Amino acid sequence: MLSRSYCLHQARVCLSLARLTDDANAKRRLEEMALNFAERIGGSDDSDIAPFAAVRPSSRQADSSES
Repeated sequence: MLSRSYCLHQARVCLSLARLTDDANAKRRLEEMALNFAERIGGSDDSDIAPFAAVRPSSRQADSSES
């Protein structure tokens, strides 16, 4: 099992990279990876995870627009 601090770090790295890229596919994939790491952390009421909650709606919109 991955440690909480490792998952949090990786989620932050993914979001930072997503902000830097102009490639829409890469951005979506990095946001998905950040969410996967955030889900491994658990505890949606945790203040460390709050920044990742903002990513979730855009991911859902991207998924629904592809259908």
